[in-house]
Amino acid sequence: MRSYSPSSGISLLLLLLLLQVVSGCSQSVMRSGRYVLLAAGENAKSLAALYGVPKASIESANRQAKWSEGEWIFVPEYTGILSYVYGNASLYGWSTLGAEDFRGGLFLWPVPSSYRLTSAYGEDRSSHNHAGIDVAAPMGDDIVAVADGVVSFSGSDPGGYGEVLMINHGDGTITVYGHLLKKRVSQGDRVNRGDAIALVGNSGRSTGPHLHFEVRQEGKSVDPFQYLKGQ
Repeated sequence: MRSYSPSSGISLLLLLLLLQVVSGCSQSVMRSGRYVLLAAGENAKSLAALYGVPKASIESANRQAKWSEGEWIFVPEYTGILSYVYGNASLYGWSTLGAEDFRGGLFLWPVPSSYRLTSAYGEDRSSHNHAGIDVAAPMGDDIVAVADGVVSFSGSDPGGYGEVLMINHGDGTITVYGHLLKKRVSQGDRVNRGDAIALVGNSGRSTGPHLHFEVRQEGKSVDPFQYLKGQ
């Protein structure tokens, strides 16, 4: 897939204006986002998961789209507290893993007291694919930084992630920690691998105490197990 920013060049600006004329727009309005060339098998749901934008927002921005391979699709910028606000985290069908499964991973396991995985990355949900993993643990248990970095965001999202932290690891990789009870670090703090940064909670849209954990590369969600799972 090739993607472009609307501000990146004159040719794309002309494309934007042309598409607005074709769609019957009476005014020329520059929207914040990017155009992507649709690949085989891609749709609004897969783009929502890839770019962290609500599926409904993508569909609304492309009402005339036929969703065929080779078609240009506009992915609007999402300006929420984080890149996406997820639905309820499922606490059913859980599986238990052991510490030995994660020895040798690039990142530490974020909840030392629990390996109870309740939702996997990419899990199919009604409006999106799950962009992280959920780890159930007792309320108030420690959450640790999975690698060295700087706290790039510390905030609250009552309708989604609840109390949330983001850590920038300096190589285009950001980790996200959601539904926290309490944060032990602040924006701008430097943290080391293994430092206690927060407590497991049930804040935001959540069905029970757990950590929602994401890994993002250049803003796009990736499977955390690529970094956590030991070889």
